Amino acid sequence: MKNKPNVRIDEIRVRDIAAFAQEQVEGSGMIAISRSRGSAWGKNPLADPDDVALLVAYVEDRVVGYFGLMTGMVRSPEGGDRPMTFASTWRVDESLKGAGIGGKLMRKSFELGRDVVLTNLSDDAGTVSKALGLVHLDPLPYWHANLLDAKRISLPFLAARKIGNRFGLREGERYRPALLVGRHLARDGLYAGLLLPQLPALREIRTHAIRSVDDAIERYHDEVAPRRFLRDARVINWMLNDEWVMVRPRNDEDNRYYFDDHRRWFRRAALRIEGKDGRDIGWVIIRSHEDSWGTRHTALFDHYIRDPADMRYVFAVTMREAARAQADEIALPDGCGPWIAPSPIYSRIFTNKKRTYVYKPAPDSPIDAVKDDIHLFFSDSDVAFC
Repeated sequence: MKNKPNVRIDEIRVRDIAAFAQEQVEGSGMIAISRSRGSAWGKNPLADPDDVALLVAYVEDRVVGYFGLMTGMVRSPEGGDRPMTFASTWRVDESLKGAGIGGKLMRKSFELGRDVVLTNLSDDAGTVSKALGLVHLDPLPYWHANLLDAKRISLPFLAARKIGNRFGLREGERYRPALLVGRHLARDGLYAGLLLPQLPALREIRTHAIRSVDDAIERYHDEVAPRRFLRDARVINWMLNDEWVMVRPRNDEDNRYYFDDHRRWFRRAALRIEGKDGRDIGWVIIRSHEDSWGTRHTALFDHYIRDPADMRYVFAVTMREAARAQADEIALPDGCGPWIAPSPIYSRIFTNKKRTYVYKPAPDSPIDAVKDDIHLFFSDSDVAFC
């Protein structure tokens, strides 16, 4: 771009973020944050009211980009709890790509005096992060299943296609019903196969919904992962009670906000697990949603168990919830490996993937002090929220 625009970057603080989000919706043009997300971010239990929650780039009075910042903490026995920041949203107006606005926003975030962590980078974000010399942490391994790609789905799907061809359903919407029938029949059979090995475990337990968790998870993490990004009962309960993802018809706000906090279908299952004898086993938080393409996703995020051997119940409940959600894709923490790798069913469907983590260290960086043995969790950053 030959003539780069004159860009102004404003800092929106936690105490002002909800009001700013409301004003955005009432205006026109690009939206830098949705109302629901702004309301939730204003209640972040780890944030100070003066923390910067959002950087907004303007050309004159027009929003042309933004960079969301969610305050977190690094916990370690040596340093205690020290603040840091997760990069959450990052977007530049398509008409101004190449004008250097994305880089300006990121560099501005680095000037705020805290470590900035980015994860789940897009291709564009990854390119910029390399240019800015960000430090890599060891990637986080996790398990992922794409049921639509599973080989066992192909036969019923192809059978539906042949049936459609036989009856002349060869094009347009006339062809779609036969394919959908084939897909759903195949998927139902696959869920039956996924659940069958878990039926003995499911018969031994019962679950019921909860609205909050206690601080037992914090004590447990202090033992098994003393150096980590803090995700305690305060943060989990904030997520459960201040949702920023909404199930509602699309509206003007959704069309103008790239990260779209609207979902066609969304369910967060927070469940306590008990033995049939009344024994308290622990709890799980499982999120399922349908994206704009109609693909359904289920992911296991936070969980707590008193006995490591009871992880089998966590896995069984997650498989049950995935089946109930009719999930097309399932994501699980690496700790589920003992129930995946040896199984002739699960090992064919699940593959091990890795999530990247990069950060820009601030002076006296708390992450630098623990980077060689920090314990990463599948629910780090804002991933579990949205």
